Amino acid sequence: TVLFRSLPGSYLSIERLWHDKDHLRLQLPMQLKMLPLPGDDAQFALLYGPITLAAELPGDPVTPSMQHCGYWADPKPAIQTQPAPIPARQAGAGHTLDWLHPIPGQPLHFTAAATTGTLIVRPLNQLLSERYAVYWRTAGS
Repeated sequence: TVLFRSLPGSYLSIERLWHDKDHLRLQLPMQLKMLPLPGDDAQFALLYGPITLAAELPGDPVTPSMQHCGYWADPKPAIQTQPAPIPARQAGAGHTLDWLHPIPGQPLHFTAAATTGTLIVRPLNQLLSERYAVYWRTAGS
């Protein structure tokens, strides 16, 4: 077993001749954290280790014509909707994550206490046609 380490925010390069049945085990720090939007500390994203989490927003599903632009886009989508506001976590939470709670039996799924009510938060790559938000704001900002 060979142990490689890298600094946060950097790359790890492993150069070797690989053989059949070689294995690579990768251990990543998996903790829930708030990552401020560069240049705006009032907005932040939620991450669980390297996984970006997104909040499911209420509203009709997103149609293909809403997802794409250019050649494939429907010039007049059937559903005209207003964009959902950026979700806000409840005031007074500071930089703690007390407003997020894991959903039992559903890995990487959380409930979030937002100013508009409870939202489901889950990995961004699992959202297909749901409306979602990656960035949050602090209530009152």
